[in-house]
Amino acid sequence: MNNLVLNKKVFIASLLLILSIALTLTGCESSEDIHGKWYAQDAKGNNITIEFTKDKAIIDGEEYSLEQNATGVRNNTRYFGIKIDEKIFSVVFPDKEDKKTAIMMIPNTSDPFEDSKVSEYLKGRMEYALSKDKHPNYWEYAKKYLH
Repeated sequence: MNNLVLNKKVFIASLLLILSIALTLTGCESSEDIHGKWYAQDAKGNNITIEFTKDKAIIDGEEYSLEQNATGVRNNTRYFGIKIDEKIFSVVFPDKEDKKTAIMMIPNTSDPFEDSKVSEYLKGRMEYALSKDKHPNYWEYAKKYLH
């Protein structure tokens, strides 16, 4: 009887280990929600394009490495924590149902990946207004989505 209980515990522990490794490995690729071409505008009114693939960010034709380390939802706002060539950003969807409108932020904290606090991804300086359809107006986005 004790062997059966021990074997069951070993099985469960092994299963949990395998699941945590699988989740860690899949966490390295970026989410399909941010993939594709985005039209972007910064605070100075400069229009650029940003394309996200599973492991690259292409900003106005320049390729950079991309790593996603966080995702979540808070108060109907969906966010993704990303690193582009070691620089930390958040891609925030103000309405989690709208996958064509987002803002790209530089979080206030130096490393939200270390802090692991949801709020750290949602607070910071807006770097770009993002739209899948056309170049957005940075200041209209700031007024509408930043409180």
